[in-house]
Amino acid sequence: MIAIGLLLLAVSAPLLYAHYREYALAEEARKRYAIRQIPLEASGFADEGFVYEFRGNRIVIGDEAEPAEERRSGPVRVTVNGRDHSHPAHAIIRPEHRDPNRYHGFVALAELTDRKADTVRLAVIQRISGPKNEMPPEELRWRILLVSGDGSVEAEEFGCAERTRPLYRTRLANFATPIAIGFESNALTVWPSLFYPVLYPYVSALAGMTLALSGAVGLFLLRRVLGKPAT
Repeated sequence: MIAIGLLLLAVSAPLLYAHYREYALAEEARKRYAIRQIPLEASGFADEGFVYEFRGNRIVIGDEAEPAEERRSGPVRVTVNGRDHSHPAHAIIRPEHRDPNRYHGFVALAELTDRKADTVRLAVIQRISGPKNEMPPEELRWRILLVSGDGSVEAEEFGCAERTRPLYRTRLANFATPIAIGFESNALTVWPSLFYPVLYPYVSALAGMTLALSGAVGLFLLRRVLGKPAT
């Protein structure tokens, strides 16, 4: 009984720890950052692309796709106050849409507030791992442009292995990714079922703990009855 209980605990422990880490990192991120996604609404589109004003700074997101095209693969143009900050990576562009669907899964905007540093910046998030929606998570890459109120721009490029910190990276990357990704693992991003995570790892861990403790108590009582010290 003790052996079975310990085996169940050993099998369940890695996932339980992964769940704990995801919850802990999400709470840490929530306390430090406030993140508000900015939808690319139809009202924001002009001839040059989607235009957004952030604290006196003009951000334009556009492309070279023709309106008659159904969809195409190509780079997305990003300018900040007229300065070009485009990345050569291709995205899937849907020219028939002048709304969030135009760059869905590839480009997004968000306002990032850092409570600790007392800063508010605009984030332009791009997935730069190529014009494919289906790929192994380890091949995913992103570029984030962080625009400050004074017009300065910082760029961050990172892959899946570097997404955890700063903690805003994972939150922002999810806005420009067709699949959900976690901070360190995808233990909490899969579709839940009765088996996972109910039966495994929670019920399996509880059963393992119960069996291990019951077995230990039973062994202790048996040794006392037989007059032998419990070891």
